[in-house]
Amino acid sequence: SSLNECVYVYSEELAQKEILSRYFLDHIDQAIEEGEIQVYYQPIVRSLTGEVTSLEALVRWKSKQYGFLSPGLFIPLLEEHSLCYKVDSFIIEKSAFYLDERRKNGEPLIPISVNISRTDLAVKDFPAFLEETVKKYNLPKSLFAVEITESATVKDPSLLKNAIDSFHQKDFAVWMDDFGSGYSSLNALHDYHFDVIKFDLVFLRNLEETSEIILSSCVDMAKKLHIHTLA
Repeated sequence: SSLNECVYVYSEELAQKEILSRYFLDHIDQAIEEGEIQVYYQPIVRSLTGEVTSLEALVRWKSKQYGFLSPGLFIPLLEEHSLCYKVDSFIIEKSAFYLDERRKNGEPLIPISVNISRTDLAVKDFPAFLEETVKKYNLPKSLFAVEITESATVKDPSLLKNAIDSFHQKDFAVWMDDFGSGYSSLNALHDYHFDVIKFDLVFLRNLEETSEIILSSCVDMAKKLHIHTLA
């Protein structure tokens, strides 16, 4: 046939995947309300000193029905249905609350980076929401940075540029996540202003001469552009 055709053979695995997908979509609000959506903080360490300089807020779904669920299972589906903003809004609120609690307990405040999905920006004014949340808890803006994946720079360039400019106007740093995962990295650095680039794991998983040359060259380039680097 001249048409592009695709055939799926029905299987139990396919059925279970569909059931799980429907579960995610139907229960996301309930999961947030009942505390099944949980935030974990991954430390970011300065390699020269071993000092924890900031934390990345990561999400997990601790389902009563399915147990511990990785974001790789539910985040892409929520993005596809433009529902990821619910999770990302929750993470921002929870992170601000976490910092406020640390302050009340006399513990040092550590900056937190939060992930913003490309689809978030189309349904909610996240620069304004982040600013409102920071004000609500009376926290310095320097305690928050926003992470946006490299792939987002390809799909909605004008929307993304406006969002990045808005975050910067409100004094929030913007990081590029997964740098090097696609083919747009250099264009993205030219067209958008990022404060930090995070190298994709592909450079580090099998570190050999070629990847070392690429990685060290990218670090040198970032320094000349006054961009910090993270691996």
